[in-house]
Amino acid sequence: MLSGVVVSLYMELELPYDTDARVQLAEILNDVSSAAISCESSISPLVQQYKQTSLQHKRSHFVHLIENQYQRALRGCCPAEMLLPCVDFMTHLALCDINLYCVDADYGFTMYLHVKTVKAVCDLREMLRSYQLNRLLENMFSAFSAFPNISGQLEYQLVSSR
Repeated sequence: MLSGVVVSLYMELELPYDTDARVQLAEILNDVSSAAISCESSISPLVQQYKQTSLQHKRSHFVHLIENQYQRALRGCCPAEMLLPCVDFMTHLALCDINLYCVDADYGFTMYLHVKTVKAVCDLREMLRSYQLNRLLENMFSAFSAFPNISGQLEYQLVSSR
């Protein structure tokens, strides 16, 4: 059972061709989500250690360890070109106590994020406001061969939380 809330982010993507690419991307991200959830027991202690230290070099070390864990878990779940952008995305989410829960591409493109704490909600809001989430997603999408270039900016609309 999940503690926290699941927040849905609806994204309007300007697709170059058809919706098959959007569905394929959603399937890849759902595989990434499953792999990330399976390694959460090894990631959580590293995130806690990251948060408990104030020394920058130790924080960098914990980030590197978290990235290594995700790299091992996600290898084979996504195209090789997407591995590093997916690792970067999942690492940023983990450091904010947010997990990628699932992605739905049936009507548009909706990403469901499991937000564990009130601070995580604030962190997510800041990631949206500062376009950090936008940059992380653009890196993933541009690495995906069906999305060689995303024209314009990705638009996010916080649709609902439950």
